[in-house]
Amino acid sequence: MVLKESTLLKARIDSIMVAWGKEKSAMTAEEIEKAKAVGNLKQLKELLDYKIISDAEYVALKKKYLEKL
Repeated sequence: MVLKESTLLKARIDSIMVAWGKEKSAMTAEEIEKAKAVGNLKQLKELLDYKIISDAEYVALKKKYLEKL
């Protein structure tokens, strides 16, 4: 009986650990938005470097993305 209870408790602990690990690794909505903004800033800089957008466009769009950080 003790062995059965021990096995059940171990299974519960394992499921809690798995759930906690998923929660811990999940990003919040705010963190996702910040990551997107950083990615967009990097792409924006590449567009400027390749002269696809002007300096004025870069500054305007950069300001928009920085507000999200």
